[in-house]
Amino acid sequence: MMQALAELAIDRDADGKKLPARERSRLLAQARAVEHRPAEKLDLTYEHELSLLAIENIHKALRRAYEIAFEVAASSYPRRLAEALAAPAHHRLLGRLRSRRPFRHPLVRAS
Repeated sequence: MMQALAELAIDRDADGKKLPARERSRLLAQARAVEHRPAEKLDLTYEHELSLLAIENIHKALRRAYEIAFEVAASSYPRRLAEALAAPAHHRLLGRLRSRRPFRHPLVRAS
């Protein structure tokens, strides 16, 4: 239920693609058919799983924001972007974006 409501709220599926009208109608019907109440299994394990899902989604959103920023910078300032990317820290950032690993700022230590 939570997944269906989230997809309806942002009009995107789990892969980030726009919901077709038929899928949107199916999700709306599914949401209307289910009783809206908290999950039956509401414990720390369940909440931890939800928090991990939220963190994963935040990483995806941040990765996409970096991709958009680099696309705009590459089209608007190709020469300056090339100069900026020559710096070692930017190589690390681009490597993480390409490998799909979570971004960690070089000055922040992992806990």
